[in-house]
Amino acid sequence: MNTAEKSMAEYNAIYREENEIYRRCARNLGLSEGTFWILYCLRGSESGMSQSLLCSELGLPKQTVNSALKKMEADGLLFLASAADKRRKEITLTVKGKELSHRTVDEVFALECQAMNELSEAEQKKMLALFRKYNEGLKKNLL
Repeated sequence: MNTAEKSMAEYNAIYREENEIYRRCARNLGLSEGTFWILYCLRGSESGMSQSLLCSELGLPKQTVNSALKKMEADGLLFLASAADKRRKEITLTVKGKELSHRTVDEVFALECQAMNELSEAEQKKMLALFRKYNEGLKKNLL
């Protein structure tokens, strides 16, 4: 196995471990993964977000996101409203949804920032720059 193959194996293991951390985190908070990630994306959006943008942010198919949104709407966590373009849906958290977000994903975000602060500012910049460079290589070679 060459260096790039070893690095990819380690990167993939780290990626899977990170996904499992968030999966367990959502479960420990009593949330489905879909609800967790939707709340996470909407947490800072006062004016709401379109369903297509949410799908793009989450990297999930529209059908998957739509199912989660319908359940969250039924649970009173968000509003789904038609935008000016009737084909678009605008998503806005209700008071109940904002309270849940504050108790759950806002706390997770604070803990993520705490974990990031375990890196020096230079390490943070280097990590982000390298991750951006890796993603650009993927886009160039895969898309």
